[in-house]
This record gives sequence, structure tokens and C-alpha cells, in this order.
Amino acid sequence: MIFPFSTALADVEADATAEIQLNSADNAPLYNVELAYRTDGKFVAVWRRSSSNQDCYFGLFSDAGVALIPQQTINTTTDDDQRRPHVALDGSNNGVVVWESDDQDGDEGGIYGQRFDSDGAKVGDEFFINTYTVGDQSRPRVAMASNGAFVVVWNSEDQDGDASGSYARLYGSDGNPTTENGFRVSLTTAGSQRTPDVAMDDDGNFVVVYVNDNKINAVYYDDEGTAVSGEIVVNTVNGVSNPRLAMVDDGSLVVTWTNNENVSDVAARIIDTSKTPLGDNEIAVNQFTTNAQEAPEVAVNDVGDFVIVWESYFQDGSDDAIVARRFKSDGTPIADEFVVNDYTTSDQVWPDVVSTDGANFIVAWHTATLVDEDVSAAYTYQIYAKIYSSLCVTGSDCNDSNVCTDEYCDASGVCHYLTNTASCDDGLFCNGADTCNSGFCAQHTGDPCTGGKVCAEPIDMCVNPSTTTTTSTSTTTTTTTAPSTTTTTVATTTSTTAAATTTTTTASSTTTTTTPTTTTTTLPSTTTTTFPGSTTSTTGAGTTTTTVVGTTTSTGATTTTIPGEDDDDTTDDDTSDDDSVDDDSDDDDTVDDDNGDDDDDSGGCGCG
Repeated sequence: MIFPFSTALADVEADATAEIQLNSADNAPLYNVELAYRTDGKFVAVWRRSSSNQDCYFGLFSDAGVALIPQQTINTTTDDDQRRPHVALDGSNNGVVVWESDDQDGDEGGIYGQRFDSDGAKVGDEFFINTYTVGDQSRPRVAMASNGAFVVVWNSEDQDGDASGSYARLYGSDGNPTTENGFRVSLTTAGSQRTPDVAMDDDGNFVVVYVNDNKINAVYYDDEGTAVSGEIVVNTVNGVSNPRLAMVDDGSLVVTWTNNENVSDVAARIIDTSKTPLGDNEIAVNQFTTNAQEAPEVAVNDVGDFVIVWESYFQDGSDDAIVARRFKSDGTPIADEFVVNDYTTSDQVWPDVVSTDGANFIVAWHTATLVDEDVSAAYTYQIYAKIYSSLCVTGSDCNDSNVCTDEYCDASGVCHYLTNTASCDDGLFCNGADTCNSGFCAQHTGDPCTGGKVCAEPIDMCVNPSTTTTTSTSTTTTTTTAPSTTTTTVATTTSTTAAATTTTTTASSTTTTTTPTTTTTTLPSTTTTTFPGSTTSTTGAGTTTTTVVGTTTSTGATTTTIPGEDDDDTTDDDTSDDDSVDDDSDDDDTVDDDNGDDDDDSGGCGCG
């Protein structure tokens, strides 16, 4: 059973760049883009290029998507086809790419890899991974620890004695294997265990998920490759394909996959740190249910909030679209799904997604481009990306007393910032306690006002430098109690006794009043509010005037002027809303969209 979220949510997309073309201009079809994010804000993309033969390519990009090195071929052997690349990085931005290579090991497909340094330069030669070479070894995936140790998983045909099984091999940070041979990670051998994915923690422990007939199983392993759990069944609906896996820093997991029970759709489930799937049901990811939704990928941030991207047929009005949806760490949707691609002509397919700093993320995919109007189906596929600025929605989804522009929310809904200078959408600023302040500024907290605002003391409010004046009229009451005695009552009292002289100085003028009787003048308040550069005076006749530099003073009224604070008290809530496809699944119930592969693929174009 799938657990749907019935609460209507705003269809709000996180802030994003325009579409960025990642590859150099190329009329050859490009497929299977995969992303990895670096600790310095840059990111890596790998893909395969299909011309006379297929080869795997590598690119290094800035945080704005600008190419930093020329795109280069990863594989050294170029005979036949090399395809389905996948990439992982360590804590120093060194990495490894793995792929499958036709006939290089002497019998159908084999698994190969290449290490590279933080500059994108190759380290050593390409290396052979699988030791069992009979039949076909395919669909490699790789995960890496922060120290550079890594694990590779793949499909191996008939090696376990019955159809396909899922296998792995471990490597140290020096690139040398720590297991002599590949070892089976699918605990069941009866039937077919296929399309594995893997995630590794910083200590080298790892988790593998794979399809086992109609189930998705997860198995936990230690850093030596010993299973520390049994097979954990992730899904509740039969008919599944292409599982994808992301690991949170605390060891919890998010798994997503395609459900093929009826028309295909996208589901997900969280596995907590006790290795237990959360809830009794799957998470229904897609909201648009017409036609097929498939080939999901997932990325998580460091507190477990996650984003899933997938293909959705005809959702943008023209063939396949790339769609995304964001979730909190407990699986609650942050907002409605949204279409990622701006260009909607023809196909947008094979997405991948990676989490970046805090709450940001990058989505990449392939766009079909017509290269010859005179040739039927003369399309090529190019790689595009969008960079998103917020994985967590603002406002009520975080438990601020006010609405903050949050970088991300933690599991309890507390908002966080990457810096203490993050602006609040109440027009003020956020302090180090991750909250919007309705009235503290530089002189009070040591934090500067942002957005060109100035600090108005003593109320400690960050305000605009322009001027708005609010005027309220005071009330004067005159009572005659005896001849020669007049009492004027307003609010506060200044008394002048008989035959006395009272001198009041207002701005640049002086008024002297001498009276033989007693006059009592009561004015609106005994509290004087003074802003920087202002003066306060009493002019008599029931008037108190507070004058701020650059304002106009009126008499007979009470005038309070705050520099530049506008009278619109509405809160700008600036809500910000908001991996690649194994599109060559060998499941019989999925569509082969691997454009040009001549192997027996029955499920999408292997993004990994």
C-alpha cells in the first residue's frame, strides 16, 4: 500500500538558475549523466557519448555550472562500447569513475574504473574490477568514504548459479583492492537479484539495495564486507525496478524506486538508524499520475531533508519532462512537485540530482535536440542543469516565531543559516539564534543591519533610511474655574505660578510668557523618544513635537517620525521551495529507453 499525502501544498519551486548546458557543443548523442558534489562548491559530471563507439566522459564545473577543464574521455580502452559511468568523491575531492566495457574482459561486459585527483587529472591507469568474467557483468555503481576507500557493486550474470546476482568489491584509499575477488552482496540466490545501488559512510561501512524478484532488499555491511543485517524488505507494493539510495550523515537512508504495478509511478521509503523502514506504507512521491512516472534519483542534505527527481511523460505538454519534489527528513512533503526543465519541446530524460551546501541542490538531465529537420528522428541529446538555492521551505515548516528565509530545517523543524547575516523576510535580520528579530540591531547585538537599513535607537529596530511621518491629533480641554484662572488639560503637566516667567525654546526660536495668574498646561506624555539626530520641545497649546533630521514639524499635533520605516506590516515570506536514472533496467516490466544500446535492456537507459 502506498501512503499518500492528502494535504494540499503550495506549488512553489525553489529559487533556481536558468538552464545551463554542461557539455561542449556536440552533435553526438550524450546519455547517462551522473553528478557528484565537492566540498569546495564545485561539482563533477560524467556521461557517455555515442558516436561510432560509446565512451565515458568527465567534466569539472564551478558552483555556477561553468566548465573549469575541457571535457575529457575517462576510459583508456576505446574498442567497442564503454557506457553507464558512475562517479563518487572522497573528502579531499579525489574520486573514482566506474563503467561497463563491452568484450574487454573476453566475454561480454566487464566492470572497469579510473581514479582521478581534485584537479580532474587521472591517477594511475584504468583498472579491471570483476574477477569472474563468464557472461555479462553490468550496471556498476560506486560509493566512497571520506578517506578515499570505496566500494563498487554490479550485476553478474549466472555467477550465483541462478540468473543474475549482485556483487561487490572493496578498495582502499590507495586504489588497491582489499578483497581478492568480487563477493556476492545479494543474500538470496534463487531467481534474479539485479540493479544494485550502494552508499558508504565515512568509516567504510556500506549499504546495498537491489531488486529481488518483486521486492527491494537492503543489506548492511561493515568495512570488511561482512553482512551485519539480513535482507530488509523496503517496498510494500509488488512490481518494482531501479532502486536508488542516499545515506544521511547519521546513517539513516532514503530509498526511491519505480513502482510498475499499474501505470508506473515513483515511491520512496526511509530506513532509520536502527535499520527499520519507517511507517507501514511507502511514500507516494509523484502527484501527477497520468501516464508514466519513472527513473527516480534521490539526494539528501546533512539533516536528512531530501529531494527526488524523475521522468514524467507528457507532464510539460511535450513527451517526457523532468519533475522534482522535496521532502522533510520524516518523509513529509515540503511542497508540491514542480517541473524542472524550462525547455519543453521533445524529450527531457535521464535526470540526476545531488545535494550541495546546506539546502541547495543541482539537477542535470538530457534534452533531445533536433539536428536535421529533413531526417526523421534526427535528434541528439545534450546535457543541461539547473542549480537550486533552497531544499527547505520557509515559514510554518520551520518553528520560528517569525518567518525566516531558511537554508534548511532540521528534523525538529528548527531553521538554520549558513551565516548569521541571512536576511529575514520581515524586513529586518536574523540573529545567531536562527530567528527573525522584530527589533534588535547593530548597537544591541553587534549584528549589522542588512539591505541598506539603518539602526534606530533606542528601540533597536533596523529601518529604511527614507522618511514616513505618521500624525495623530491631540485633544485640548479648557476649563474656567475662577476669574483669572485658566487650566488647559492634555496629558502631562508643566506649571507656571503667578507672576512667574516661563521661557520655552523651540528649535531656533524663543517664546517668553509672563502671567500674574496660575496656568497649568498638560501635554500628551512625559516620555520622550529621541532618534539619532532628533530634538524634542514643548511649544504650548497642547503640542508636543518630535523632530528628526530631514522631517517637517507641525504644531497642534503629536508627530512621531521614524527614519524610513514603511507602514506595510505584511511579511514577505519569500517561500523557497523546492540521481541519474538507471534507464537500462533489465526488469521486463520497464521501458527500454537507452537510445542506441544494442544489448538486451528492458528498462530505461542505465544512468549507472
